[in-house]
Amino acid sequence: MNYIGSKYSLLDFIHRTISDFTGYKSGDDYIFADLFAGTGVVGASYRKEGCKVISNDIQYYSYVINKYLIEGSENIDESLISSLDLLDDVDGFIFENYCAGSGSGRNYFTDSNGKKCDAIRIEIERLFNQNLISEEITRITDKRLGMKTQALDALYHEITWDYILVLVNNKHWIAVKHVKEDRFVCYDPNEGKDSDGSTMGKAIENLRKEYVISGLYICI
Repeated sequence: MNYIGSKYSLLDFIHRTISDFTGYKSGDDYIFADLFAGTGVVGASYRKEGCKVISNDIQYYSYVINKYLIEGSENIDESLISSLDLLDDVDGFIFENYCAGSGSGRNYFTDSNGKKCDAIRIEIERLFNQNLISEEITRITDKRLGMKTQALDALYHEITWDYILVLVNNKHWIAVKHVKEDRFVCYDPNEGKDSDGSTMGKAIENLRKEYVISGLYICI
């Protein structure tokens, strides 16, 4: 996302200046604080270089963008993106307030892009309300799960596919992996526990009998 005031065009200058003053080099294990994050282009560029990033901004739109740029996984469900791209345009909040065609006097977005933003935002809200997508996915795919699954992989050498996210009880996600023909292993970040079983259902049941599979989501 780009707009007047974005630091995108200043990235080279920012990186060069910070390196000159601190001695920082790409790949150094630094903590980078992006105090006025905006669209997150600066913090995201340092995340790609291996820094831990702390992002701050008073605007909610900035929180939403940086939630993905700083915490999100780079693995994207392309089928979901394709379906969002095919949505019909909607005259909604963005169009009415930020597009010239609405008579708002503003021209932040073209009319077509503003209507596309409205259509996608409304559809994402619908998916979220129906528990088809969840913010909890970011907590499952973070480094803590990565370390845990690496430890589990050390115990189960035969790996047939990556972890998939399983929605249980229409509430939260757990990670499940098929490690060999008759062995599945799963991990629940809510409980901090793992279990295994001869089937995916059995592994989840061994984790907690009350868990009922509500749906499957994505490989990680």
